[in-house]
Amino acid sequence: MLIRCESCGKMFDYDKQDGQCPACGAFAARPAAQATPEAAPAPDFGPETGGLGGVRGTLRRPSAVRTAARRGSSLLWLRVALAGLGLVFFALSGLMQPPQADNTHLPDTIAAQAGQAVTAAGREMTFAQPQRLTGRTAGLPEGWQLYRVRVSAPELDDWNSRAGVAVSLYAGGGYWQMLEDYELERLWPELAEESVASYDLSGWDALDGWLYLAGPADEAAVLCLEDQVLDEEYDPHTQTVITLDLDWEEASEA
Repeated sequence: MLIRCESCGKMFDYDKQDGQCPACGAFAARPAAQATPEAAPAPDFGPETGGLGGVRGTLRRPSAVRTAARRGSSLLWLRVALAGLGLVFFALSGLMQPPQADNTHLPDTIAAQAGQAVTAAGREMTFAQPQRLTGRTAGLPEGWQLYRVRVSAPELDDWNSRAGVAVSLYAGGGYWQMLEDYELERLWPELAEESVASYDLSGWDALDGWLYLAGPADEAAVLCLEDQVLDEEYDPHTQTVITLDLDWEEASEA
């Protein structure tokens, strides 16, 4: 199960690392089991993965959307009450206007194209050569494909340890997380050599490699980047959502 280290913010597989963060060495408590949505059955990535699909193939929404949904539901009754109170005062005094909905907690959304430099995690990144690897279906659920995009970024001189980025693929009506290097090593070891992990995107070293994702076959798949800031508890808060509408090229082999 993929979790975020509470000490340094790195994402890692709890079961693979026996609960110890590979970055800082801190131990994490075993997370509660997560149920897979009925609408998106957990894919089987092969017998050696130990149910890897439950970690990376689970239907999800970007954290920004989930956060907005939680906040929206928790504030619904408060907004209704405030709206009613505002209407009463408006009717009595004729001066007060009914309160308006506050959507300031929703992050900005920016659309970009392949080859266009975008800023996330405090650094400029370029995503190019989007491909759908039609020949890499072994271990994937029926109707799924392996996607990849070439990502490059210069080395950072001034690194911000509280800047982060979350990557997902919107395909087949759902959001699917990027594959980490250790997941690729189990499925396609030859692809892991040039792969970029999520913690690489938030690091300071120069980037030049492939970012891999798996999801339903979809010619209109969209790559989503969440530019995040970590608070004192290392919980991510999305500032901007960047969507890349890519022209995916079919490739039979990587």
